[in-house]
Amino acid sequence: MSDTKTIAKAVAYFRQKKHWSRSTLATRAGITASYISMLERGQRTGQVREDTLWKLASALEVSVDALTEFTGEEKAAKVAKEAAATYGEKKRTERLFRMLQQLTDDQLEALELFVERLLARGIGRG
Repeated sequence: MSDTKTIAKAVAYFRQKKHWSRSTLATRAGITASYISMLERGQRTGQVREDTLWKLASALEVSVDALTEFTGEEKAAKVAKEAAATYGEKKRTERLFRMLQQLTDDQLEALELFVERLLARGIGRG
């Protein structure tokens, strides 16, 4: 997992690129504006939870890797462009993420096994 400072810089960069306030990002990500403020100002200690990373990435329309591997604006522009192509279906991604959050551990395990079997058979590959 990447360090909190890297994630904080990435969140601030992508948020500002969209001309969003911290409050706007918070609303879209389903987390508090104070959390985002503390994160961006370096007042948040410890690792950023995986579910929070997914929420931030989804709201900012970037990959989790774009947040955890952020190295600056030039690289971010490239990553953002790649992410836009990859995550063009944002609504579907958000809907699936919400659905996954509602599943029990047993249901997630069964779903994971099902998807692995589909992939092993080559079903769904373009």
